[in-house]
Amino acid sequence: MYEEEEEQTLWTKIAYFLGYFWRYESPLQPESAYTFNDDCNELEFDCIGNPVARTAEELGIITEWENGADNVMDEEIVKRHEVNVRREYEKKESTFTEFNCWSKRHVMHLLNGFSILDENDDMIIDSQEFINALIHFEDNEDNLVDEMKESKIFNFMDKNNDGFLDVKQFLTLCQYVEGIQQAPASLAADLASSSFQRYIVAHNLLANTDASKI
Repeated sequence: MYEEEEEQTLWTKIAYFLGYFWRYESPLQPESAYTFNDDCNELEFDCIGNPVARTAEELGIITEWENGADNVMDEEIVKRHEVNVRREYEKKESTFTEFNCWSKRHVMHLLNGFSILDENDDMIIDSQEFINALIHFEDNEDNLVDEMKESKIFNFMDKNNDGFLDVKQFLTLCQYVEGIQQAPASLAADLASSSFQRYIVAHNLLANTDASKI
């Protein structure tokens, strides 16, 4: 039995030794890229080691599809850049300067009201967020939301026609609600009886209550 195990061990060593030569790949020869076996990278060399010319498309560097996709996305990329610029309004001091009809404290309070409507915290409000937040507000007040009226107000303020309200558009709408600016005739009647108007009034009442506690 001992002899059988020794014989198996010997054959294992011989197989491993022969396998080393079987697995071995010759290095590339200088300047020629020639190897002594046929295991060449077919994307770079042919079967005898000569370099093969490949197009950019074959190597996956640039393709017509990629260029076409870039052309299709160009407009979308521009739109996203513009939206990202508008997202920064909330952080800019120029926003407080532009709306200096209010104290900085009141602007901050209104921005808090903006954040409540901005359910996903991306610093812009889309139409669905706008409606959903007002529905939630009116549920607490036992009122119903006229979604058509609120959508009309939203679309009127969406001057970019991209389905979003940024901070400046929101604050302008608040100016209409508080009477600092006269609301356009096409908006005034709907705004005066809107859920958004009630939301801002209630939000400001909360600010006044908090201020009285200080």
